[in-house]
Amino acid sequence: MLSNIAGSITFSPDGKRIAYVREYSSHGPTSELVIANADGSDQRVLATGILAKDWFEVHGPSWSPGGKLIAVGKRKLNDHGYSNGISVYDLSGKETRLVDRLAGEVARLLWLHDETGLVYSATTSVGMPGNQIWRVSYPAGDILRITNDLNWYGQFSLGLTADDSTIVTVQRVPHFNLWVARGNYQNPTQITQSEDDGCDGVAASNTRIAYTTFSTGLSGVSSTDMTGSGVVQVSPHGKLARDPAISPDGGHIAFSLMNDKDVNVWVADSNGSNARQLTSGDADLQPSFSVTDSFVYYLHWSEGKVHLFRVPLAGGKPEQVSDLQIQNTSVSHLGDRILVQYFDDTAGRWRVGIISAKDGKLIQTVDISLIEQGFPVFSPDDKSIVYGETHNSVTNLWKMPISGGPATRMTHFTSEQIMNGAITADGTLVFNHGHFHSDAILIRNFH
Repeated sequence: MLSNIAGSITFSPDGKRIAYVREYSSHGPTSELVIANADGSDQRVLATGILAKDWFEVHGPSWSPGGKLIAVGKRKLNDHGYSNGISVYDLSGKETRLVDRLAGEVARLLWLHDETGLVYSATTSVGMPGNQIWRVSYPAGDILRITNDLNWYGQFSLGLTADDSTIVTVQRVPHFNLWVARGNYQNPTQITQSEDDGCDGVAASNTRIAYTTFSTGLSGVSSTDMTGSGVVQVSPHGKLARDPAISPDGGHIAFSLMNDKDVNVWVADSNGSNARQLTSGDADLQPSFSVTDSFVYYLHWSEGKVHLFRVPLAGGKPEQVSDLQIQNTSVSHLGDRILVQYFDDTAGRWRVGIISAKDGKLIQTVDISLIEQGFPVFSPDDKSIVYGETHNSVTNLWKMPISGGPATRMTHFTSEQIMNGAITADGTLVFNHGHFHSDAILIRNFH
């Protein structure tokens, strides 16, 4: 029926129309709230947002029971920093900000049947794990917290009984740890014991690993050796940090760090010392190292455009690497090429390709579909692309030759999922492995 849909759809009360969010439109990094007939025909863009400025949250909108309004989560990045809110649109596209700025990040939301408000899922603050259930009144915008514990609720699944007396949702708890595998990758070893290691990124050199962890209650970047010993927090305490990258010699770790107003690339020594800011844009993120360790690549967002830049590791003036719009990267082990997700202006869609690290020119496209796993990486010999596929809640890694030919299976797991991973130059596989424990939950008397 439809493609390129981010999150859940919502039906009009008569069931004849649907509304949904497109995170990336045919015009590039623009975000769209769209209405269509229930069979997918007659699509109409109700409102447009600009990514990294003012754009829609991806867990799905909610059509009001009266049929005249659609509520949706909004993200903003401006002089006041990054924030989430809730907006209500009428069917002409006029926006009313119901909640201009939440403390945390909003996910799924749902109108009460009497239209006196909405219930929604959101974190308690930006960067905190564990979505809770809240209620916001309409049109006043007063907020009431419903759940108050350490579990995750309603990020994807949220429902109400017809009399608004009971919420049904899914309680979801992550159980992921870091694993290391060598040789034929058939006998991996678990090296960490937390509950959510590597969920926001994993990077590895031949000797050291950088990964995200919520051990302090906020997403931060830590470092360990290949046995899981000598763990140190690398990112500044009390700050949200994601997207770890590690230099080939294992000496430096870069990461995206959110300050009060901006997201920028920081770098620190792998022992946690000498943390310093490398970039100064409004939205600089997803760093990666050049093979010589002299540069750090990163993505720079500005007014709905995203380009690949690089900055000297020692600090200095950034320079744009490519004219293409790029939103994911993986540097080859030789350092001469970069695997990217780029926007194809001719086709009006995002594709995977390989660009030259020297001049940023597109060398070739790669016929691979991105699903839920972390962005693909180069094999140790740089001749293949390694990516993950999940079937029946089990993830395995596959290797596809860049020159063409069928993919071959690298791992043979029979349980658990992989969210992020890395392969070092000497062929060591480092990945986070685990599952989400989920239960259906009823919540009564929440008014």
